[in-house]
Amino acid sequence: MFIGISPNQTILGSHFLLPESPVKPIYYIALITELCKLSPQTVGPVVGKSIRKLYGYCANGLDVEILRRFSEWFSVHMSNFGFQWVWKEWSVLSIQLIDSVKH
Repeated sequence: MFIGISPNQTILGSHFLLPESPVKPIYYIALITELCKLSPQTVGPVVGKSIRKLYGYCANGLDVEILRRFSEWFSVHMSNFGFQWVWKEWSVLSIQLIDSVKH
């Protein structure tokens, strides 16, 4: 029975569970990394979509602990994949951030 929740959402949901996740963060980081390596065409786009969604939540008051875990995971994930990302997507946001700091 399909309920509309991907394994990636389940893994991240468990990782971001507050006040603490059931297992150490490195487990989730390693698991998502391995899934991406084993099935890059299938898992890669889903992980990318999750990253974009979480990044979007950052501006809307994401819990500080979840933000810390997301930053840690994203940093390690990017380092495992040679920091390959469509950075142009976020360049507009960095300009907006700089402008908001100036005011």
